[in-house]
Amino acid sequence: MKKALLNLLLLAFTASSISQTQQQQQTNLETFAKLYGYVKYFHPTDEAYAMDWDKFAIYGAQQVLQCKDQKALNATLTRLFVPIAPTIQLASSESLLEPVKQNCKYTYWQHLGLGLDATSGGDLYQSTRVGANMISQTKGNDFANLMTSIDAKDLAGKYVKLSASVKAIAGNPGEGRLWLREDTQSGGMGFFDNMSGRAVTATQWDTYSIEGQLGEEPDRLILGSLLIGGGSIAVDDFKLFIRDTEDAPWTAYELHNGSFESKTIDDTSGQNNKWSTYGNSFNFDLSTTDLTDGKQAVVISGSSDQTMVKGRSIFSASLKRAESYTAQIGKDIVVRVPLTVCLDKDRNTTPAGNTEALATLNAAVKAIPVDATKLETRMGNVVNTYNIFQHFFPYFDQTGVDWNAAFSAAVRKSFSDKTEKDHLQTIKEFTAFLKDGHVRVFSSKDSASYAPEFAWEVVEGQLVVTQVFDTNLPLQVGDVVTAVDGVKTSELLATVYKGISAGTKGWRDYRAKSETMLGEQDSNMALELQDGRSITVSRSVDMFRNWDRYKPKKVAHKKLGKDSYYVNLDVMPMDSINALMPELEKASGLVFDLRGYPKGNHDLISHLLSEKDSNQWMFIPEYMYPDQKDREFRASGWNMPTKKPYLGDKKVVFLIDGSAISYAESYMGFIKAYKLATIVGQPTAGANGNVNRSRLPGGITITWTGMRVLKHNGDQHHAVGVQPDVFVTKTVKGVQEGRDEFLEKALEIIAEK
Repeated sequence: MKKALLNLLLLAFTASSISQTQQQQQTNLETFAKLYGYVKYFHPTDEAYAMDWDKFAIYGAQQVLQCKDQKALNATLTRLFVPIAPTIQLASSESLLEPVKQNCKYTYWQHLGLGLDATSGGDLYQSTRVGANMISQTKGNDFANLMTSIDAKDLAGKYVKLSASVKAIAGNPGEGRLWLREDTQSGGMGFFDNMSGRAVTATQWDTYSIEGQLGEEPDRLILGSLLIGGGSIAVDDFKLFIRDTEDAPWTAYELHNGSFESKTIDDTSGQNNKWSTYGNSFNFDLSTTDLTDGKQAVVISGSSDQTMVKGRSIFSASLKRAESYTAQIGKDIVVRVPLTVCLDKDRNTTPAGNTEALATLNAAVKAIPVDATKLETRMGNVVNTYNIFQHFFPYFDQTGVDWNAAFSAAVRKSFSDKTEKDHLQTIKEFTAFLKDGHVRVFSSKDSASYAPEFAWEVVEGQLVVTQVFDTNLPLQVGDVVTAVDGVKTSELLATVYKGISAGTKGWRDYRAKSETMLGEQDSNMALELQDGRSITVSRSVDMFRNWDRYKPKKVAHKKLGKDSYYVNLDVMPMDSINALMPELEKASGLVFDLRGYPKGNHDLISHLLSEKDSNQWMFIPEYMYPDQKDREFRASGWNMPTKKPYLGDKKVVFLIDGSAISYAESYMGFIKAYKLATIVGQPTAGANGNVNRSRLPGGITITWTGMRVLKHNGDQHHAVGVQPDVFVTKTVKGVQEGRDEFLEKALEIIAEK
């Protein structure tokens, strides 16, 4: 009895000890995280500018996790940060800090959105150290493209497969991908896959492929390889295959110079178009040493000829000399971070850090492994994620998110995570608090992209089959799935919702219809149906490579009744709408369907406007201070003119739902603000503004909204969306009867029913 009691006491003591240790570690990480963001983004020393901050986050997390008390933490933070920020001050209280004194030329950070360690695919978001030396940003693009094209007019409806050998070259921080795009005869885009989320990371040669089916009016196939970011990749042995049906054998289509055995990459001796290269700061070289096939391969690499230029101001606001930021970053620790740093005559920052301590720190950071099964990697990525949004997410004041509490929850969950999949889910759940429909978290190592040969949607809180591609499946449109792999649908949806960042129910459910379905290739799903049947289906189709297949089938346009017209803006490009304009001008009623994403056709708005527009409703934040203190905004709009023929004198209806996001919401913002139509359906996604992209070590990418967008009257749009004038709910009964309940309501409004 005494022995049993002793064992219980020992177990209780051990559990208490573990709990106390973990609490100390969490406190350490939260303190480290705050200092990390202040120095990385707002302290402009040369040493900080040159630091590998991604790996520093991992190394720093490893070091502070070992600190058993506040004294050890203070010493560790000093050892980590003083070599790269020699003028920061750490103390137990603000009264012990000294004023920052400077009498010199100085530099400071300006951030227009976030350009540092992030990419929007353009120059919209930028970061600069004003007046200091910076790596030249004159490249004009942040990706390289090796591409060719073929005439595809005779390939309507056929299946295509692109394959090539690719390898990442050791030390590559960028993303290597293949890509294949179908351009249609009407000027739009058909099948498209650029291996988003499936970047090449292996440093040995391997064969990668893209497969898909072309539409009914293909014009050209554009194909090639991308390198996004920096680093180097090698590519070789491009092959294209064609087949008539999904079950037929592949037939090789000859690609000119697909193995790059010619004297030049852009050899023009073949019948097909030559290979072309794009990327001003990248090199495209024929290699005779790093090979997988033949005698030559192409190596794409970021230019090694980096030049240093003077950092230019990117907005008019500036900091005064000796400005600093003081903050309580822990229970007994306060920091003062100079936001301005002195420059010498060569535009180098001064005083310089201790060179020996800096060399030791850089060596340790470089040597730290990136492994999501290790606690320090998981914590480093969580620290990184926290700071990206803490300082640059433009909507905290509108969503009411307690970001510090969300960070604490992510840290706690990271202690128990074991696998890369666990870690990815933690980052998803962390960023879900943002209520940002543009947030996607994906890993280049994630292969769970396969789905079965049918599609479902969340309808009235249930998973309802909406399309069946394989007629051999014992399913039909309208079947209600009550359980998946023994898990009730309600429980499955609740789990999936936790990892989806969404501002509206409609966007959350739109994302859930694919997230609930995905898994590994050829893995099975056991389904229980409402009618009592139990069936098993296999995930055999890569959904991301065949996304168009899973989209609802849509009619481009059609006549409604006697005098009205329907136009699907998700399908019809503007030139096709212009060709249809005489019919639209004669119609008495018009229904425009924007349950999806516009096909570059927002000029239609000008035909509905009676007066030109000059409203400003998009705002890029300007940051110079941590924690979004005193931010300003750069405003802009679309400045839409009026155009003839004028269509606003008719009965006009727009159909919307939760799948309408971003560009679609910019579009609908005009329709709502100027009352250009009756809006029918469900609220849009509530996520608008150009997407930014941040990458974490281990192949994780996070996309997010980098600018602030308001309604035209200045009201909140984020996590609200465009609200319909007439609400319509999709029902299970409507799906089973093959009805479009949204369109039915539109017909009532234009009196064509």
